[in-house]
Amino acid sequence: MNNKSMLLGWLLSGALFFGGSVVLYFTWNNVDSGSSAKAAKHDEHKGHDHGDSGKKHADHDEHKGHDHGGSGKKHGGHDDHGNGQEVKLSSGALKRVTIKSVRVIETKAAAHQISAVGRVALPPKAVSRVGSRVEGRIVRWFVKLGQRIKRGHRLALLDSPAVGRARAAFLKAHALERLVHIEHKRTKRLKRSGLASSKQLLAARVAHQKAKINLRMARAQLRILGVSEPSKNQLKRLSGLFVLRAPSSGEITEMPTTLGAWVNPQTTILRIEDRSKIWVLLEIYSRDFPYIRVGQKAHLYGPGVHKHLEGTIQYLSSRFERGAQTIEARVVLPNPGGRIRPNQFLYAKIQSNLQTKTSKSNAKSLLIPESAIQRIGQRQIVFVMGKKPGHYKVRTVVTIEAPGGYAKVLYGLKHGERIVSKGTFVLKSELQRKALEEAGHGHSH
Repeated sequence: MNNKSMLLGWLLSGALFFGGSVVLYFTWNNVDSGSSAKAAKHDEHKGHDHGDSGKKHADHDEHKGHDHGGSGKKHGGHDDHGNGQEVKLSSGALKRVTIKSVRVIETKAAAHQISAVGRVALPPKAVSRVGSRVEGRIVRWFVKLGQRIKRGHRLALLDSPAVGRARAAFLKAHALERLVHIEHKRTKRLKRSGLASSKQLLAARVAHQKAKINLRMARAQLRILGVSEPSKNQLKRLSGLFVLRAPSSGEITEMPTTLGAWVNPQTTILRIEDRSKIWVLLEIYSRDFPYIRVGQKAHLYGPGVHKHLEGTIQYLSSRFERGAQTIEARVVLPNPGGRIRPNQFLYAKIQSNLQTKTSKSNAKSLLIPESAIQRIGQRQIVFVMGKKPGHYKVRTVVTIEAPGGYAKVLYGLKHGERIVSKGTFVLKSELQRKALEEAGHGHSH
């Protein structure tokens, strides 16, 4: 082999070596770029499941309370009802706030006490709206506003043309009946003497009967108009004046008509109220309805009432008021002297020993103060005293209202547990503050 051939071989080997190095360099760079992209993508999911560890990021709100990987635990170790959460107060915070606790005790259900608000009303029969049955003009008053009167008392003097015409018709019928009666008696005497025939006697009897019918019709017309029969003096001096009398006893509370006014049957001249007996219309809430019955005693009090009042429930409405979810209970109350007035507000206390299916006489229940309960959303919670001072566990409960400011526990507590009864609002605020801090920390990275 000559020198030329050797030189050519060396050049070819160098070219092959250089080209392979270039290809290897670009291939290595691509591999590194792919690994970096994967690493960056992996960093975007930092805080989620990695490999088989099965752990979660404690503050990741998007998966709060759900399972991650194969751990099968809830986020933060809480269940769906929030039980297991704990509120901690420092020793300094405990000095600044007042925290009191009570022990949950199983007791026998007490009598149900119903509180209600009522409005005073008058029975329909106790109110009389007095008017005239005929048109006329008021020419004189016999009473004044606020005066107490008896039934039949004179109220006003009216002048009515219709009454004058009715009296004239009565006067005519009365006079005619007297004349026909005299003629009938004379014909009877003549018949006994043989000076009158039977036909004449029959005609006189028929005329007398017609006159009596006309007189009865005229008398009835006066009664229809509410006017008494005229006396002998009135028959001599006929007029349309008549006295309007009270249909019932009571107090005159309204006189809307003035003296000299023209009135008709549609006009209310006076209003008379008899307040010797009143109604108190109580509003009973739906929660108290199972404990109330007709015949129960109601104790009533209110502003301006300086004497103990006691009445009887005599009526329960058959339907609830729309929108208010209250039912009306009517208490009948004696009111001597009429001191309690219509539309006055009264408060009622009704002690009921009735038992429902859910509250039997021998049944015992867990009662807690209403002040121990706080509401978060749709949940009712209480704070159970922890083993260490300043530690309080959150417990979800289900309760219903009970008498005397207590609540009956249906679910969530046991006999003997100690719960916070005063200062629960402070603990609720601390619980919500902690939840907000955790939520903000979970979205900060």
